[in-house]
Amino acid sequence: MADTAKRITFEKPGIEKSLLAFVGKDDALHIARARKHGFEAYEVQDVPVRVGHVWKRTRAQQFVPNVSYAMDAANFMVSHSNGEANEIQFLCGADLFITLTEEAQKAGVEVTGLKESPAQIGTAVPPSQGYFEALNQTLWGTGIFLRIPRGVQLKAPLYVNVHTDGRYPFIRMNFVLEEGASATLIERIDSSSHSGHTVMVSEVSLFNGASLSHALIFNQNAKDTLHYTHGCNLGSSAGLNMAATSVGGGTVKACLSGNLVGERAHSEIRTFGVVQDNAELGFHTRQHHVAPKTISDMKSRSVLLDKAVSSNTGLIRIEEEARDCEAYQISRNLMLSKEAEATAIPELEIENNDVICSHGAATGTLDLNQLFYLQSRGLSEGAATRLIVEGSMDALLEGQPDVVQQLFKDAHERVFERLENRK
Repeated sequence: MADTAKRITFEKPGIEKSLLAFVGKDDALHIARARKHGFEAYEVQDVPVRVGHVWKRTRAQQFVPNVSYAMDAANFMVSHSNGEANEIQFLCGADLFITLTEEAQKAGVEVTGLKESPAQIGTAVPPSQGYFEALNQTLWGTGIFLRIPRGVQLKAPLYVNVHTDGRYPFIRMNFVLEEGASATLIERIDSSSHSGHTVMVSEVSLFNGASLSHALIFNQNAKDTLHYTHGCNLGSSAGLNMAATSVGGGTVKACLSGNLVGERAHSEIRTFGVVQDNAELGFHTRQHHVAPKTISDMKSRSVLLDKAVSSNTGLIRIEEEARDCEAYQISRNLMLSKEAEATAIPELEIENNDVICSHGAATGTLDLNQLFYLQSRGLSEGAATRLIVEGSMDALLEGQPDVVQQLFKDAHERVFERLENRK
């Protein structure tokens, strides 16, 4: 029987007014207002219990940081340089190293600390979305702002490497692509030497006609937890093409949303994970159709080994005014261990009948016919297993930029080798 909020409650960490004053002491007016709205949302929310689908298999308390660690990055340093690649190294709570190509600099690409930016906080990920989103908007102390000007078609990818630090648990990112802009953004979140709990929020704004290929790679160590929320507002004819994966051994819960607020906007989300040891991985997607003639497509695939736990939920919500929409989602889990656990829950909330929608979920083991065929061609059982898993990932990433496909292959090479050598 599922826990209910009436039968079981958790005490949430208190946020003292003195802590709020310290964290936001140098805020600009628009950031101070956003922090106030975050605190108001935080006050009426509790730590989630295992009632909703998103938290059915995961204990929310393990993601809650010590709020007393929230602090202002007083020694925040920003360094700019020229280079052959667009690369942003963010050592959370301390240093931001920005390298931009000549192309990006001439185009007016802007990268700075979030506190020094004009970013609108809480538009793509409102604090009312959930407890952790409200907590982040209240206490974030460090972050990045990235803006690509109107009409700029950035050819070279943008690499954003975030190194989390348990001493700075609340991180916020804000990415803006103005009208007609396009880019490939590769965001990698790694654990640093200071392990702990990290609550991170990334907000993306795609203006009319903008397009973004956004790759996410999580690499947390076994002692870390990461709660990551991504929200993207898409204007008219804007396009989001997202691919997310996790390669570490920690506990990761990633909530990925596409808010299709402009007519003819389209959003594609792909998630892939090979989960091993005692790792826990949750991908939770939400495609919200607000405007008519919008399209969304979500595909999720997980491969589970050892005592790993995977949870995938997908929500499609189509408003009454959002007619003539198309929305698709499918989730598949491949079980390579009898001790692993997998959950896949698709959901539909459709407020009008003028739509095309489909959804599905499947969980199973290796196809013995495929395995037999490959072994009959001289492959070992391990090599055949690797080939099947790699093929599954390749099919999922079809249509992604070549650089993204290669990065995913490189990121999973170690676990692919393990599959090849398993007995």
